[in-house]
Parts: sequence; C-alpha cells; structure tokens
Amino acid sequence: MELQNEIWNWTNRLPNWHSDLLRRLYEKGKLNEVDQSEVIDNILESVGLANRKVSMSKLIKEQIPNKRANSQVKIKSLSNLENISAIDRRSVMDFNTEGLTIIYGDNSAGKSSYARVLKQACRAADNNSKIHPNIYEPQGKVGTVQINIIAEDGVSKTIYREVNTSPEKLTSHFSIFDSECAKIYTEEENDVVFIPTELQIFNLLAIEQNSLRKIITEEKEAMLQTTPDISHINQETAVRRFLDSISHKTFHSDVDEVCRFTLNEQKRLTEIEEDIRVLSHSNPEKHLKELERNISDVSILKESLMDISSKLTKENMEQFISHHDKFLNAKETLEIEKDFAFNKQPLAGVGSNPWMNLWNAAKEFNNIAYPEKKFPNTTENAECLLCQQVLKEESKNRLNNFEEFIQSTFTQEKNRWDKLRKEYITTIKSLPFEEVENASIRKFLNQEDFDLEILIEKFIRSVFKAKSELLKAEENKKVNLLELEKNPLIQINNWIKLNSHELERLRKLSASDGKELLQKERQELLAKQEANKKIEEIYKIVDIRKNEDKYKKAIGLLYTTKITMKYKELSNAYITDNFKEQIKKELKSLRCDNVLFDLKSRGVKGQTKIKLSINSNINPKLKEIFSEGEQKALSLAFFLAEVSSLNHNGGIILDDPVSSFDQGRREYAAKRIIEEAEKRQVIVFTHDIVFLHTLQKLGKLRKTSLSCNVVRRVNQTAGVITKDFPWVAQPINKRIKYLRNELQTMSKKEVEFDPNKYHFEVKTWYSLLREGWERSIEELMFGGVIERFDASIKTLQLKNAKITDDLIQQVQEGMTIASNMVHDESPAIGRLVPSIEEMEDDLLKLESFKNSF
Repeated sequence: MELQNEIWNWTNRLPNWHSDLLRRLYEKGKLNEVDQSEVIDNILESVGLANRKVSMSKLIKEQIPNKRANSQVKIKSLSNLENISAIDRRSVMDFNTEGLTIIYGDNSAGKSSYARVLKQACRAADNNSKIHPNIYEPQGKVGTVQINIIAEDGVSKTIYREVNTSPEKLTSHFSIFDSECAKIYTEEENDVVFIPTELQIFNLLAIEQNSLRKIITEEKEAMLQTTPDISHINQETAVRRFLDSISHKTFHSDVDEVCRFTLNEQKRLTEIEEDIRVLSHSNPEKHLKELERNISDVSILKESLMDISSKLTKENMEQFISHHDKFLNAKETLEIEKDFAFNKQPLAGVGSNPWMNLWNAAKEFNNIAYPEKKFPNTTENAECLLCQQVLKEESKNRLNNFEEFIQSTFTQEKNRWDKLRKEYITTIKSLPFEEVENASIRKFLNQEDFDLEILIEKFIRSVFKAKSELLKAEENKKVNLLELEKNPLIQINNWIKLNSHELERLRKLSASDGKELLQKERQELLAKQEANKKIEEIYKIVDIRKNEDKYKKAIGLLYTTKITMKYKELSNAYITDNFKEQIKKELKSLRCDNVLFDLKSRGVKGQTKIKLSINSNINPKLKEIFSEGEQKALSLAFFLAEVSSLNHNGGIILDDPVSSFDQGRREYAAKRIIEEAEKRQVIVFTHDIVFLHTLQKLGKLRKTSLSCNVVRRVNQTAGVITKDFPWVAQPINKRIKYLRNELQTMSKKEVEFDPNKYHFEVKTWYSLLREGWERSIEELMFGGVIERFDASIKTLQLKNAKITDDLIQQVQEGMTIASNMVHDESPAIGRLVPSIEEMEDDLLKLESFKNSF
C-alpha cells in the first residue's frame, strides 16, 4: 500500500487546526514553545474561545514522505556547509551512489554535524537534529548546505538548503537509523513498543496531543481558580439553587431574571421585616390597634382638610372678594349721598351709626304708635315719635328726606353685599383651621411618611394665609386673592388605602400565625439582594462556565482514540506476515532469539505493540534483564526487518548503528549492511574502527562497491574530509608514506623548535616508526593470517606467511632502534638526538623490509 495516499486521505478530512498540527510535526518533529502556543490558540479558537490569534497553514500532500517502489534518488555529495558548527566550509563529502559509503571519525571530529544535516534533510518528524552554528563565531547567520543528488530521472540536481527547516521532498525516500530509533520503551507487561518509520507521525501526534491536552487542562484549571466565591449566599433559597445550576447554557439575561433586586422587592422586604417584627412582638394586638387608630386619625384629618378645601375654593374666594369689593364701592357711594342728604342738619352726627340705630328704633316704634301708617308718618297732625309733639312742615320734610335716603337703591345694595360677605366670613371662621394645625397625627406622619406631611404642611400654611387675607374684609380693607397649595387628598387617600390593606393583612397574619412563611420569603429576598450586589461576579461565573465548556471541547478534540484507530487500520495493512518473518530472522541473527514475540495489531496511543517475553520461568522487566547492547540489537532488528520487507529500494542512513555491540553482533550488522548496500545506497556513520574494518573486509569479500570518508579535526576546524584513514587503520605502505612526509616537516622543526620540544617530536616519530614495524609483521610476515581488528584466524592465508632468519634480524634491529628512542633511559647514557639523515636511514630499513615482500 502507498502510505502517503492513505495518510493524506485521512488528514485531508481533519479540521484546519489538526492539519496545521500535522504539518508542524512533519516539518519539525516536535513542537517548540512558540508552536505549542500557536497550536493551542488555533484549537481554542476553533471551539469559540475569543481573543485568540489564529496562525494556521494546512498540511499539503508533498510534505508526507512517500517511499514508493523503485525510488532511485541518490545523494552524491554535501558541500558548501556555511555556518554549520565548526565544519570546514571548503570540505566536500562525496558519497558512493551505488553501494556503501562509510564516514569514519573520532568524537568531536565533526562527523555528527554531517550526519545531522543528512538526517534533517531526509527524515520527516525528526526532533533531535537541531543544527547550531559555530559558537566561537558571530551569531545571526543562517546555516546553509548544498546537497547534490541524482533524481529519479537520472538527472543531477542541487538542493540549496537552510538547516533547521522542513525535510526535502526529494530525499524523503531515505530510511534512517540512529540513537532515536534505537530507544526501547518497555512497559510493566514487558511490552516493547515498535513504531514503523512511516507511521511514526501517529506516535508523535499522539504524544503532542497528550502534551497539548495537559497544557490546555492546566490553563482551564487556572481559569477556574479565578471563579468568584459566592458561597455566602443562603444555601436554602431558589437563588442559591440557580447559582449552583449555572452552566454553559446560562445567559446574562437568566442572571438578571433571577438575581436582579427591584425597588418593589425592596419594599416587600421592608414590609416583611416589619411584619416579622410585629408578629414577634409580645402584644401584636396593640400594634394593630395603633395602626387602626392612626388610620382613623388620618381619616379625620382628611375630612377637616376636605372641609377647608371645599369652602376655600378659588370660585368661593373670588365671589367673596367680588362681594366685598361691591360692598366697599356701595359704601363709598353712600358716603357721598349721606353727605348730601344730611348736610346742614341742626345736629351733628346725622347719618352716623348711633343715629341709624335711633332711626331704626323709631321705625319699630312707628308700628306700635301708628300701626296703620307708613313710616315716617307725616300726615296732618302727626306727632313726633320721640317728643310726641305735632310735626311742623319742616320736620315732616326732613323726615321724608331721611327715609328716602335710607330707602334708596344704593343703601339696599350696600346692605345686600354686606350681608353676603358677612355670611362667608362666618363660614371661614367656622372652618377647622386649628384642628388641622394641631392634629397629633401629624407628628406620626412626620416620622412615618415625611413626604406626605410636607404636602399637608404646605397646604395648611397656604390656607392660613388665605384666611388672614380674607378676614381683612372685617376691617373694610382691600382683599387679594391668594393661590392655595394643592390639597394632598389623593396622597392621603392612598395612605389610608395602603395602611387599611396593611391593617387587614396584618390581622390575617396575626390570626394565621404566618411568621414561618414570612421568614422563608425574607430569606429569598435577602439572597436575591445579596446576589444583586454580586451581579458582575455572577456574570463572570457565567462566562467562566461557558469558557470551561469550550475548554472541555478543546480537550476532547485532543484525545487520541481516533489516531489509534487509524494507526491500527494502517498498521494491519502495513505489517505483513513477511515483516513478522523478517523480524524473527533478524532477532535470531542478532542473537536475540531467546526472546519470544507476538506482534499485536491493537494500537496504544498511536503505537503498535510487540509482545516480547524472555523464555524464562520468571517474568522480569526487559530493561532489568537486557543490556544496552541487547536493547539496541532489538531496535536494529526492527529497523532491518522494516527496510527489508518494504517494497522499495530507497537509500538508508545509519548513524553509529553498533555502539555497545559485541563482536558477534557487530559482524552480523556489518553483513546485513553490506547485503542492503547491494540493493540500495547505504551511508554509515561510525567512530568504531573495528566496525569500519569489518565493513571493509566484508565489502571486499562480496565485491561490494565501497568508499570511505574520514572526518578529522584540525586545530579549531572540524569536518575536514580526507580519504586517509587514521594511523591505527592504515596499512604499512601508507604508514611509510606518512612517516616520510613527517620527516619533511621535521627538518624545519629541527631549526625552529626548542631542543627539548624537538626531542619530544623525534620521540613521537620513532614511536610511529615502531608501530610501523609492528604492522609490517601482521600484514607482511604473517600474510594476514591474524589481523588486529579481526577476531578470526585465517589459516588459509598461512601460505602467504614468510618468516626467515634474515627477516627476523631486520625486524629486531628496526624495533631496537625505535624502542631505544621511545623508552625512557638513564641520563648517564647521554644518547644524542638523531639527525634527519639518521632518521631517513632508519625509515629506509622499514621500507626495504616491506619491499622484500
């Protein structure tokens, strides 16, 4: 099956945030803090959490490695390594495109930097190949490398690459084995987790999702810690039950409906507290009687105010003022007439009030003296009612003039207006002004309903002013119309009505003993009042509950069940019987056949479980029994089985595959690598000189195409490439060449160096010469029967061995000369430091010995 298409079809149906997460894992292998933060924002935004900055780029199909059958991409070389560790930018590492390339180097030589460049370019989901610049040079430059390849069409191409970026599509066919692949994860059931290379993305995805889920869970818990504490609100109330039931479905409007405390509810709370106070009183009947009396007193006050208001209407006062004004006008007119009528009378005061009283008395006496005569009787021989003498003509005329004046229209008008106004004045004086002003109930109202008392006070003051103004009429003074304040009868009626209802309600409460119900209602109102004070905090709780639900949805998105199911589906198709047989073969060849295994199809967090168990009566943990070498052997067995069973011939890269191996496993690993090199391009990085020798030997036997690169460090420069193996691995002819080259530089040192330092250089050279004689014995005299890095003894090579007395003598002489210069000796000997010519002669002896073969 072509996994790229299968994985693409699955990922193409994922939500955007999930596709973006996969892209990051294919590019980097592991999320850094910035990636984690961005992915978390993407997830939380997808579930509706606001204030999240979205940063998403979906995965594209080309980012998924695709190891197709017959993939023929080959790596030719690495060159122009700029700002990569301390690598020499001039060095070029060439690779054998057909067969095996061995890259050998000691620790810190720079070998690992080349390996990281390759692994990073080839392997998706690699999280341990971070490449750093030279720490001794100015920072800021981006590391770059030039990768020269042969594409599938056979055309040479160059990839110009920045390090620490996404893998290259063209090199994604390569399979890689390194310390990361070699990890063995054991569990309590002695299970070893095996993850096929192409499916490792599921494991990485599961690991990251678990990590992201933990972070989001912690973020959710931190948010929940900010939840306001409203536990003090009464537990036995509907408000409390509502608060406890707040969920992501609750809205602010729901809070308003339950927790808003209105003015009417405040009034009701006041009523209830008063009711409870009344019912808790030792004599509630007394309170009821007081309330009843107050209602009665206010009603009496109302009646008095109504009486005053009904008499002192604007119309009545205007009519009174009109009557008074007409009276004053008539009176003024009569004064003029009186002066004309009573002027020049014998006696002063005619027309005055005493005179008028006398006149009216005479009129009444006339009804007795002359009952049949009209007053004044001025008939012939009529007598005066006072002096009882016969009236003279002059007196008759005077009396008739007086009566005519008194009976005139003006006089009658004056009397009529005066009567009307006096009647109204009498009415005014009869009104209950003093009663309303001094009513004791007003003191009660002043305390219980101050606003109503103010209205009553204003009205009473206005009517007192009006009364004073109107009563000026008694002194015949001008009277003005004053505007009265509005009589608060409506407010008084409302007070009477409200308190009458209250009286009736309290009577019923008192009769039914409803104190318990009131206490319960009071608790509800108090709880609502307290909730109203905390309304903003309750809003915050609602928001937190909504966000909590969104966090839960986000956490739910990160569970790995679907990943495991997809992995199980693909692994069932991917891990075939051929693969299982290959594992058995590799385990046996790597001497791990004492381990029984069962390849299970079920997935656990994106991993396929291989049941491994030791063939033993006890059941210890594998890590407690297996050595590091055995654990790595298991991993290499899985890798080789996977590579062998795949239907493609893409290249493989192995980085230190045999560290911790014994010689037997090292031999087998070398054999398998040579076998794979006959099918595909194989690149091996190693610092193991024995493994290097073994690969060379087996490659030579099988006639496998093989090339070597030796990586060296020269002073502060690493990654220097040479074809020359290190001294310990060089054959005798190359050792002689090396010693001769060193002699050329020694001639300068003889002059320039301090004698002591030069002496040390000479001793070093003779030490290498001595090792040259030792290698010549192994290589020439013994004919390769016994080799230093080979555990076997090749008896068939004995025919090539050549040992004579002369050769033995040459070896002894050469070894003696070299040893004398190397070993410490007594100062008494006083041996001179050899000259360059003497050293050349000693080297010629070794070269002559070699040439004799």
